[in-house]
Amino acid sequence: MKLLNHKLKMIFDSSVIQKFDSRIFDIDNQIVICKFYLPQSSTRWYVFAGEKYFDNDYLFFGAVHLGTDVKFGYFMFSDLKKIRGANRTRVIRDESVFNQLYCNLY
Repeated sequence: MKLLNHKLKMIFDSSVIQKFDSRIFDIDNQIVICKFYLPQSSTRWYVFAGEKYFDNDYLFFGAVHLGTDVKFGYFMFSDLKKIRGANRTRVIRDESVFNQLYCNLY
């Protein structure tokens, strides 16, 4: 399975990430475009927005769940592809998540 299918690439190729203001950021009403996870761990990436970057890379904005810790910020698609977990497992996209409310997923 590809981490980004044609539908997701079309979405990210035609969008621009708007600057997020943490003072007015309503996390519960954010739409998750896609979700990535690292098997055999509790690490999850929820993508709220993305845009095409250099050399077929993408810049994402979203939530990163590291166990019980949750961070909001920017991350690169190329970095997700480099991550290896236990037994050299790679990051996988959760195909069941597409355009869903964040509050319904965590």
